[in-house]
Amino acid sequence: MLTLAVQAGGLSSRMGQDKGLVKLAGIPLIEHALKRLNGVADETIITSNNPDSYRYLKLPIASDKVPGAGALAGLQTALRAAKGDFVFVVACDMPLVNRQLVKFIVSQANDADLVIPLFNDRYQPFHALYRRDTGLKAIEQSISDNQRRMISIHSKLKVREIQSIEFEDIDPLGDSFVNVNDPQELAQLEKKLAASIR
Repeated sequence: MLTLAVQAGGLSSRMGQDKGLVKLAGIPLIEHALKRLNGVADETIITSNNPDSYRYLKLPIASDKVPGAGALAGLQTALRAAKGDFVFVVACDMPLVNRQLVKFIVSQANDADLVIPLFNDRYQPFHALYRRDTGLKAIEQSISDNQRRMISIHSKLKVREIQSIEFEDIDPLGDSFVNVNDPQELAQLEKKLAASIR
């Protein structure tokens, strides 16, 4: 069973409001991701520390036990709430996520605990597939050791790195990893989408 977990977090200091609800082309960012990945998993959940704002989506919502504890704690929330043996985690501020790329990443699981793409030499932990049980153990160990960086769990897991060359036919420009952190990036993406429609 596969779970899709959309990480909506909470208030973004750079955006000035909850990023998942910021509108791009008149539609909240989180709805872009949900629409693009509709049906790709057996269940879909949302993680948010602002759950009331997302109830209109009529999806299960999980919140961090300790809000503000960081990205690793947010990942822990997603894996704890998921029912699937594998959990594909995607950030709500990635509105151009590519379902074919997600399917490709999922297909590479085999015996891996974490299937994670590298784009521009950077890991993409919020566009990655996690084996639920081993992922949770690794996160708990890292938190126990006061290691809060996302990469701290890699040494505790079997990791399958997806190189850019492996998905250049699916997403040559890496649009899947475009995320919107502030009003300027939102405006740039609005222009890009408007240009593609012309």
